[in-house]
Amino acid sequence: MSPQTHDITTLADPLVAVDSLTTQDAYTSICRVPPNLHGRDLYTQLPEVRVRLSALRQTFEQQKASRAIARLQQRSTLIIDEDYIIETDDPDYCFSCKKSFLDFILVVGAKKGLAMFIPHVVVDHTFSIDLNLRLHIKQFCAKHGTVGFDTTGAMWCVGQTRSEELWIGMAPNTFFNSEVGTFIKAKDSGDPRLSTRHARIMQTFIIWLLTKLPGRHYELEDPYATDLTGVWQIDSNAL
Repeated sequence: MSPQTHDITTLADPLVAVDSLTTQDAYTSICRVPPNLHGRDLYTQLPEVRVRLSALRQTFEQQKASRAIARLQQRSTLIIDEDYIIETDDPDYCFSCKKSFLDFILVVGAKKGLAMFIPHVVVDHTFSIDLNLRLHIKQFCAKHGTVGFDTTGAMWCVGQTRSEELWIGMAPNTFFNSEVGTFIKAKDSGDPRLSTRHARIMQTFIIWLLTKLPGRHYELEDPYATDLTGVWQIDSNAL
């Protein structure tokens, strides 16, 4: 019986697989907006306990990892010990800081448009923006800053530079009216992310603008036929 020969190159195609997920695919899967709030209901059903700040400090100093992880299975209410509370108007205390650090800065444009994305310098050869139209699921967290209007359902992250995040805010007309008083942010502000309908309207509008760039081959057949409620996605190879 003569030996048989096999072409090993024919075995390659069935074995081909993607090495790993892209960063965007992982981010989209993790941060996808849930279709309902069932998870929040489950959280409210967790047993609630009162935890003192001193107890958390003791857990940290003793490096009790198992105890810290166990707290994740319960709904905790933090109680600050009286020893840790200092009245800011007490004349016996003096606050000082030997070092200062600027870890957050919020810049809001005073006029309509995206001109504020461009650095205010004569020439910057390193300036670039990675436009990403799939970041509408990203939460806007301004820490202690305020953009000057209610951010509920009005913020859309469209890209980033080396050290900045770029957001488009859907500001009301009153924001540009100097006669209107200063906006005061409420503690119970709603979700800042655009609704699915508004996000798709903005995505379609930006894509339509890209089709107007000379020398570029972006295509958008009928912007007014865009499905604003169904399942759809943007081709990452095109943008």
